[in-house]
Amino acid sequence: MSRRFFSIAILVLTSFVLSAVPARADAILGCPKGLDEDQFWVMMSTIFSSMTEKYDRKTDSMLALPDGWHRDVNKTMLRLGYGIAEDIDVGLVLTHMDIDAKTWNKDKEKWNEFKDTGWDDPWLTVKRRCLHEQNYLGFDEVYVSVGAGFKLPTAINVEEVKHGISNGAGESELGILTNWTKGRWEFCNHLKHRWRDTAPVIKGWKYSGQDLTNRLYYKFKIGYDLTGEGIWQVGIKLGGWMDMQDVKLNPKTHWHKGLDGKKCYSHNVTLGLEYSPTQTEHQKFKLGCAFPYSVTNVMSPDYTITLIGMWVW
Repeated sequence: MSRRFFSIAILVLTSFVLSAVPARADAILGCPKGLDEDQFWVMMSTIFSSMTEKYDRKTDSMLALPDGWHRDVNKTMLRLGYGIAEDIDVGLVLTHMDIDAKTWNKDKEKWNEFKDTGWDDPWLTVKRRCLHEQNYLGFDEVYVSVGAGFKLPTAINVEEVKHGISNGAGESELGILTNWTKGRWEFCNHLKHRWRDTAPVIKGWKYSGQDLTNRLYYKFKIGYDLTGEGIWQVGIKLGGWMDMQDVKLNPKTHWHKGLDGKKCYSHNVTLGLEYSPTQTEHQKFKLGCAFPYSVTNVMSPDYTITLIGMWVW
């Protein structure tokens, strides 16, 4: 790897640490177009959400949070990517979360309130660009890539796992990513399967020792170039995830309670705006607002705001 790569990496990592900005990944595998050999890519995204609904077992639906409840989550992701060959790139995803929550524990008849901040386990990724063709199947340009990600195990912080900063389990994923362009139109999609291992044994935690469900993630995005010069783009995206198995909570304490025996899912529509000041791929800024339209999960927000910045050298 070149001296340029190491100097840029040190600069970016130093800036990240000194800025004290929390981080959280919103895309593990990166872009379907991939990176050219010796290219270095930095992407940072920050996500803001405030939960407004929770799952209700009696009605089997999402209902508004009771008075006094709240769960505010701020996430930011830093993704570093590097092209090790013309069609192969690797990535490192660093994740951090800030959570401010207050909920009522009806069993103990007291409020459960906490503010927590911490790092999730990092991910390592590898991706291969399998297809890059122009004037292909009626499209101006087509990219197809296949990628895999592996979450590196770290020491378990019991409180962070219980608070939802990390699930404490090993994870891996495999996905296919595509990008199609036709005139001013762009279609960017992915389909990923994530495997999740057994949750750690933690006394009093409802997921203690349980096999976590595998999940299917998807995205279908349509973008339109407003100027025809690759500077401003508006887009709409359908995306989300769904469990592949039923949730299994601790049978001694949570059998047929909450989400036990259910398949969770979250489907969203996102409106977005992109700005590319240099008209260069992977050098742009994005603003997105996601609105859930179908959810079964512990909690869900009315909307989620995402800010993304990326640059490539």
